Amino acid sequence: MVIDVLTFVVLTLTLAVVFWYTVVTHRMQRAVVAQSRELVRQRQLSNMPALVADIKRLNGADYLQLTNIGKGVAINIAIDDVEIRYPTLQPGHIEFNKVLMLPVGGTASVESDFFITSGDAADRNSLTFLGPHAHFDADVNIRFQDIEGTNYLQTVRMGKNGYRHGFVKPTDAP
Repeated sequence: MVIDVLTFVVLTLTLAVVFWYTVVTHRMQRAVVAQSRELVRQRQLSNMPALVADIKRLNGADYLQLTNIGKGVAINIAIDDVEIRYPTLQPGHIEFNKVLMLPVGGTASVESDFFITSGDAADRNSLTFLGPHAHFDADVNIRFQDIEGTNYLQTVRMGKNGYRHGFVKPTDAP
């Protein structure tokens, strides 16, 4: 009878120790996963490009000048078409050329075409609708990748209220 009680006590204590060990091990595992995620995020930040956009006038034409102020090379830079809506005229859009690569600290002057809805090309490299003399603000979505192939989206608001550069956000699609 005493042996049965001792066996029960020993088994109960063993169960308690195994349960405690399981809880502690689970906490350690969660801490390691959190540390791993933070290391991946820090590595991503150390390679992440970030772009600044501005309108520059060169040789009588307007260009969207992109400058890479981030810590990594930006590749496959594509700017979404910018819709222009007038209160009294037909709407139009601006299409931008693509940029293959922009090194850290590098700049690129991006050419553009302005189209009226009818499809006729208007002024090439005329960005008065995005500059400080515009009558409205427009969002310019810039999509690019880093050297590891991570896709990013950065939105820049340009127009009558000046420039507001948005944060760089990772995306799933190019």
